[in-house]
Amino acid sequence: MVSETILVTGATGFLGKIICQELVSDYTVDTLSRSSNNTYRVDLAREIPIFEKQFRTIIHAAGKAHVIPQTKKEENEFYETNVLGTRHLVDALERSGRLPLEFVFISSVAVYGLEEGELITEDFALLGETPYAKSKIQAEVYLLDWCKANSVRLTILRLPLLVGQNPPGNLGAMIWMMNRGLYLGIGSG
Repeated sequence: MVSETILVTGATGFLGKIICQELVSDYTVDTLSRSSNNTYRVDLAREIPIFEKQFRTIIHAAGKAHVIPQTKKEENEFYETNVLGTRHLVDALERSGRLPLEFVFISSVAVYGLEEGELITEDFALLGETPYAKSKIQAEVYLLDWCKANSVRLTILRLPLLVGQNPPGNLGAMIWMMNRGLYLGIGSG
């Protein structure tokens, strides 16, 4: 019998918290994050967790975003967190000998490398050049190969913007600026 447990990585992040809140009433949810109060307290960029159970679904929301790197070290942190972290998660699943049925990867529209656009589909080329975009592309490619080789259903969500109470990133910065009267209206917007 396949476990019905869902593992959510990045469970204490903005999106991870929301995902867990939505799932917990209908599913058994295990959480993984660098913070305490998780089922697994692990820094995926540096560690391979040990899983002693099978998960039906992995929702991999852990990642590094919302930073414009100023140094080579900061650029490398995108690779370490988003690519190595994904590989460490997959290594842990393989070592457990119990692969999930489904894997959901939270990616980003940054992989397209576009500043604007309409009707963008999954068929668009992945031309992102920022360290963030490149790291998400590398993680996607890795997961596509791994999931295909292991008969794990993969869903990649290339999210454009996260909204909600106290959002991080660009939206949070815009709200902060508007609340202080620093945001300029453009045209009738």
